[in-house]
Amino acid sequence: MNYFGRAQCLLEQRSNEFKLNNKREKTEYVFSTLIYCKHCGYSFRRIRRKYTEDGKEYIRWVCSGRNSMGVGACPNTTVIDEEELLNAIKEYLKSIISNKKNFMKAVEKEFEKITKLRENNERSEESLLQEIEKVTVKKQKYMEMFQNEVINIQELKKYTNPLNEDIARLERELKLITSEIKEKDVLEKELSKTISTVDDILNNKTITNAMLKTIIDVIEVDSDSNVEVRLKLLNEIGSTLAIITNFNDINSTVPKSNNCTQRC
Repeated sequence: MNYFGRAQCLLEQRSNEFKLNNKREKTEYVFSTLIYCKHCGYSFRRIRRKYTEDGKEYIRWVCSGRNSMGVGACPNTTVIDEEELLNAIKEYLKSIISNKKNFMKAVEKEFEKITKLRENNERSEESLLQEIEKVTVKKQKYMEMFQNEVINIQELKKYTNPLNEDIARLERELKLITSEIKEKDVLEKELSKTISTVDDILNNKTITNAMLKTIIDVIEVDSDSNVEVRLKLLNEIGSTLAIITNFNDINSTVPKSNNCTQRC
């Protein structure tokens, strides 16, 4: 088993100690197993609330680690409004169709940048996996200290924010080596396929979880209400660019109702 595999096994064992699997494959709801917490790694859970008996029902998503194990398990208090996030994603998908040439040029430019970085990369996959394991285990120790009330949330952020940045940097380097699309002709085919898939999705009255998973790789959320929606195509060329990076982006593209993020 490789280094990263061992790190994942270690984290899975710790998850099992809490009797909660954070990577359950569910497809029942539109964002099932698509939204993940940047702090504890658990998926977000769907909750439904009514504030009056005859009032509107609000559907929101929260960190399942914090929601199931208590406030001491994870510092992520961000609450995502399902309708607003879905609307923001729809608006972005519409922009792909209405600006196909610009979208294709942007992806091709990113591909060229990734290709140059790959050619200049001197790190091996093994060394990167080993370093990711080391940083991941260190981060997990701080999470356990927070859960055991040895450190508070401010101290947790102070210690883990730099580690999150290190993990993101190392994963970017790893993607350069392991990216699935390395040839331009393959990229052109996948670009056409992505645009066609987006068009098909928008022509449906209801967008399902399965549809989103054909184009979205992951949605990551942190405790500062930052949301990063990542396209599968960009992930496959080795890019870590996010198409939506925070709720200011979302609120500027969709009609405002209640705030998209809240605190729990």
